[in-house]
Amino acid sequence: MFVSRFALWWGTMMVVGMSLIVPYLNGQPFRVRVLLLNALIDYPLGILLGFSFWSGKESKYRESLNAK
Repeated sequence: MFVSRFALWWGTMMVVGMSLIVPYLNGQPFRVRVLLLNALIDYPLGILLGFSFWSGKESKYRESLNAK
């Protein structure tokens, strides 16, 4: 559940930031191709980061159980 929530959150924020906000700040027009390309890159990257963060937190949790 953590991985899916993180992937959706991170991917959505990156897609919004890179596709909508950055071109607006640079004075460039909105392009659907850029939005789709960012979505194709950012959502899989969010899943990978979610798995990475989850495994790191899981290992710290297991270490804390063994420390007691």
